[in-house]
Amino acid sequence: MKQIFAISLGGALGAVSRHYLVLAMHHLFSSLSFPVGTLSVNVLGCFILGLAIIFFQHQTQDTFLLRSFFVIGMLGSFTTFSAFSYETFLLLKEGAHFKALWNVVSQVSISLVAIFLGMCLMEKIL
Repeated sequence: MKQIFAISLGGALGAVSRHYLVLAMHHLFSSLSFPVGTLSVNVLGCFILGLAIIFFQHQTQDTFLLRSFFVIGMLGSFTTFSAFSYETFLLLKEGAHFKALWNVVSQVSISLVAIFLGMCLMEKIL
């Protein structure tokens, strides 16, 4: 029951954080007509996940509930593959094939780099 509560609380915080970051990015970059908000949350989420992976690997005490809260709950609801897929579909439907391709390439490649950088940074910190 404790794990369910931890995941639920983290999920609520992650979803609300995602919502406001997407709104802010849309406001800042609305002229691009590109899903910058979803790209931002996915890249930031991957970077934070990279930090978390290394952080939790270096912990000696039991971090099961904290990992459940943070990784499964918060980061799981903060990043969003479904929104990425839908926005890519909309770009294709609108005939913006290059933007759709760029969305796929940038989401995947930059997110992979973000996880790597997060892991490297946490290795240096610890």
